[in-house]
Amino acid sequence: MPTTHTASTDPRLMNLYERYVGSRISRRGFIRGASAMAAAGLTIPAWMIGDPA
Repeated sequence: MPTTHTASTDPRLMNLYERYVGSRISRRGFIRGASAMAAAGLTIPAWMIGDPA
């Protein structure tokens, strides 16, 4: 029986990866973009949880 896997990967990250694989951006550009997405994903929830006072 075939197994179906679902990915919870951000579509923006997949698009960035596809651009890297297609040689439209450099490895450095890919890492910068992925790092920016990771930083944004970590800081926004931390900001939302923080004390609003």
